[in-house]
Amino acid sequence: MNESKEKFGEISRLQEKLADTELLLFTVVRNRLVLPIGLQLGKTQKEISKKTFETIERISEKVDRERMRELMNLAKDGRNEVD
Repeated sequence: MNESKEKFGEISRLQEKLADTELLLFTVVRNRLVLPIGLQLGKTQKEISKKTFETIERISEKVDRERMRELMNLAKDGRNEVD
């Protein structure tokens, strides 16, 4: 019973972390990429939000996950890759 409770707690923590990561991704893409252009074009908040999700989807399709994971791990270790 206790093991089940621990697993449930870990799943809950991971779900919370995922939700937080999704929020951060949405915020960065919206505020840094989509919002400035959307405002210049006179788009509504609804249109800007829709475009944000579309942009996230396009990024997801194009990103080289293996390479980005490698770069992220180097950055976490405080190292820089030499070109």
